[in-house]
Amino acid sequence: MGEIDKLSVHSLSGREYLDKKKVPETSGPEAPSTPVDRVTLDSRKQNDSAPLPGTGGAGQPDPSAKKKWTVLYYLAGNNNISGDMLTKMSRLERFGSDENVNIVTQVGQPENSPYPGTTRFFVEKNPNPGPEPVPLQSRKRPVVYGPSREVALRTAPALVSPPLEKLGPVNMAEPEALADFVSWGMKTYPAEHYMVVLMDHGYGFVGTIQDDKSGKLMSTPGVGEALASAEKKTGQKVDIVGFDSCLMQQAEVAHQLGDSAGYVVGSEEVEYPFGFPEGRMVGRLEEELKNGEVEPDRLARLMVEEGAKDSSMKTISAVDLSEMKALEQSVDGLAGVLMNSSVSKETLRKIITSTQAYCSVFPEDKLCTNYRDLYDFCQKLIQSPDIKDPKVMEAALKTADVLQKAVIAQKQPGEGIENSHGLSIYLPADGLLESYDEKSNRLSAKPKEAYLDLSFSQKTRWDEFLQWVGADGK
Repeated sequence: MGEIDKLSVHSLSGREYLDKKKVPETSGPEAPSTPVDRVTLDSRKQNDSAPLPGTGGAGQPDPSAKKKWTVLYYLAGNNNISGDMLTKMSRLERFGSDENVNIVTQVGQPENSPYPGTTRFFVEKNPNPGPEPVPLQSRKRPVVYGPSREVALRTAPALVSPPLEKLGPVNMAEPEALADFVSWGMKTYPAEHYMVVLMDHGYGFVGTIQDDKSGKLMSTPGVGEALASAEKKTGQKVDIVGFDSCLMQQAEVAHQLGDSAGYVVGSEEVEYPFGFPEGRMVGRLEEELKNGEVEPDRLARLMVEEGAKDSSMKTISAVDLSEMKALEQSVDGLAGVLMNSSVSKETLRKIITSTQAYCSVFPEDKLCTNYRDLYDFCQKLIQSPDIKDPKVMEAALKTADVLQKAVIAQKQPGEGIENSHGLSIYLPADGLLESYDEKSNRLSAKPKEAYLDLSFSQKTRWDEFLQWVGADGK
C-alpha cells in the first residue's frame, strides 16, 4: 500500500546500469520565548491537589497509567490561521483521548480568542460533536497567507477539553518553546510511543512555525534542536514527527531530523485549507490499538492512508529517517558526478525545469516553486536521450533506490502532481536564491544563507551543484 513505482532500468547501447548560520529573522516586537504567568487549570476541580487528566494524584504521572501512544500537537496560531487551530481542536475532540492514547495540545492564540495567549489541553472526547468542518469546494486559491486576522468569536467552536495550563504570551517560533512542550508532554503523559505534530505555515527548508507577534520563524535546524533537547531531557526519542504544514516533506528537512525521530509524515505540496485530517488519523490509531499493537511504521502508513482521503492533502508521504545517511551519501555522489560529467548545464537545466514541481497555486513565488520531486529528477536523468554518461545513470539509479527504501508510503491525490514520489528537494535551475521578501505571506528571509546552515548542505555537495548549474557557462 502506498509504495512508489519501481524505476525502470535505462538501457544504453545494450548495457543496463543497475542499481552554520541562522535564517535571518524578520523585524517586529519580540514576544517572550519562555512560558510566563503559568497557571495550572482544572475545569472540574479547583483545589491544588486535583490530578491532571490522565495522570495520578496531585498532578503527578501515575506509572501504571502509561499508555500505548501519546500524541502531542503543537498548534501555533499567532498568525492569520489562528481560527484553524481551534478547528483542529474541535476535530480532535470528535475522538479524544482514550485508554490507549493521550492527545495533548499546546495552542497559541491572539488576545481576542476564547483562549488568549498559549494554552495546553488534554483533549477529551466531545459527547455531542457538531458537524465536522469541511473545506469550501468553491475556494480556487488557498487562503493560507495574507495579513494576520483576529479569531471570529461567533464562529469559534466550543471546546469541551479542560485547559491544563495557561502559559501566557509564548513565542512558539522559538525552539525552546517546542522543546519545553515536548519534554513536558512526554514526562506528564508517559507512553510506549510518541508522536509530535507541528501545525502552522511551512516553507520547506527555510522553516515553519510563523509567529506574527514576534516576527519570527522557527528554522529547520531549530526544529531539530528542539527535538534533540527534548530527547536529552526525557531519555526518549520521538517516534514520528508530523508536519501539518505546507511543503515540509523535503530531503533537507528529513535529513535535519535524521537523528531526532524515527519517521516523518508530511506533504511535498501546499496543504489547504485544513491540512491533516487529524481527527480521523487519531481515530484510526485508536481503532487499530483495540486489535493489537501499532508500531511507529504502521502508524506512519495509516496517516498516509487517512490523509489521502482528505481534499486538503494534495500529497502525503511517510519517510523512514534511518535511511537519511544512505540518502546523504547517494545525493552527494550524484551531485559530484553531475558536476564532473560531460552533460551540459543547458541539458541539466532543461531536465530540472521539467521535473515535478510544487507551489503551483503561487506561480509567482521564486522560492517554493523550485521545490521538486527528487525521485522524478532521478528518473528524468535516467530516461533522457541527451545523457550518455554511464556514471550519471548509475548515480541516479542509486539515489532512486535509496528513495524507494526511505519512502515507506506515499499518495498524491491532487491534480497536476502525478509525478510525486514522497520527497522533494530544493532544485532551482538558476542557483541558490539570495533573498526572499514576499509581502503576501509576510516572510522575509535569505534562503541561500539558510540553505548553507543545513546539515544536508554541510554533508553533501548538493549546494555546490546548485551553484554550479546556475552559474553562467556550459
